[in-house]
Amino acid sequence: MKNLGSKLTSATTILYVLASTAGCFSNSVSISEPADGAKISGPVKTCLATSGVTVEPAKRGVHDGKGHHHILVDVDVPGDLSKPIGKDANHVHMGDGSKCKTLNLAVGKHTIRALFAKGNHVPYDPALTAKVSIEVLANTGITSTPKGASVSISEPADGAKISGPVKTCLATTGVTVEPANRGVHDGKGHHHILVDVDVPGDLSKPIGKDANHVHMGDGSKCKTLNLAVGKHTIRALFAKGNHVPYDPALTEKISIEVLASVGITSPPQGAMVTSPVKVCLETSGVEVEPAKNGVNQGKGHHHILVDTDLPRDLSKPIGKDANHIHMGDGSTCKEIKLASGKHNVRALFAMGNHVPYDPALTTEVTFNVK
Repeated sequence: MKNLGSKLTSATTILYVLASTAGCFSNSVSISEPADGAKISGPVKTCLATSGVTVEPAKRGVHDGKGHHHILVDVDVPGDLSKPIGKDANHVHMGDGSKCKTLNLAVGKHTIRALFAKGNHVPYDPALTAKVSIEVLANTGITSTPKGASVSISEPADGAKISGPVKTCLATTGVTVEPANRGVHDGKGHHHILVDVDVPGDLSKPIGKDANHVHMGDGSKCKTLNLAVGKHTIRALFAKGNHVPYDPALTEKISIEVLASVGITSPPQGAMVTSPVKVCLETSGVEVEPAKNGVNQGKGHHHILVDTDLPRDLSKPIGKDANHIHMGDGSTCKEIKLASGKHNVRALFAMGNHVPYDPALTTEVTFNVK
């Protein structure tokens, strides 16, 4: 019986050892991201997983079956597993208990190894480790365009002939507009308006910012453009928060013609007013400047014609008398003493030599003076 008892004790011990050994073999770590053999642009997000052991911060101390991750870059497992893992560019500690880490790796081939250790940074033995091989590609900065995405210009219409300033409104399909300060996110970004220029040849670089490249980084969808009189192209170009366009470009182009115009803001058509009558004028597409600045295309000054028609010959300077009032000082408002009754007032814009534009930039109102 004594021999039988000894044999049973020995058998129990063997079974316990086998059970413990089996438990050890169930413990493992793995690298869930990136995949082995991946070819990716940096930075490289590296995520680790465990089986049979619990991840906890290093400050919790040393506990069997618990510990934290370490990432070994381009190096092997230490030869001596009884010592703490070193800490340098190739040995990354994750003692905060995290499971993912972003690595800034140089372009080229690399090995990434997970190594699990206790709170004192001493690895388990046998080592709980896993390895992947990856290749880091040069980051061109180019962002691929989401399938089915597009941008469009809802206002003005292609071919429109309009007076400025030009309100330009943009729309998107398949991407979301957000302010630039939100950062870089796939499928999101903000608008840019390109005036009289083409899409940049290099879509890997940020869009420039100048009079021809208008950024809408505030996340807006409409912008008012002050364009010179004449023909223009307006192009929408969508980009991420770093102002780098999608590739292929999310873009649309229209052609418009901006027409110059003048208007009379006061008095309104058909008004009943008292003398003196304050007449105020505005322009679109041309700039008001004093006559002394000389003759400059797209610039000039106002004239008010009272109860008289346009000059027949627009190649000659506008006369100056009670019915032809010059505003050569560059002003936009003038008080005029008028007799009681019905009057017609016409605005006529001319260059510094008082010669009107042809076709004439003119408009008129009719009102009554008490």
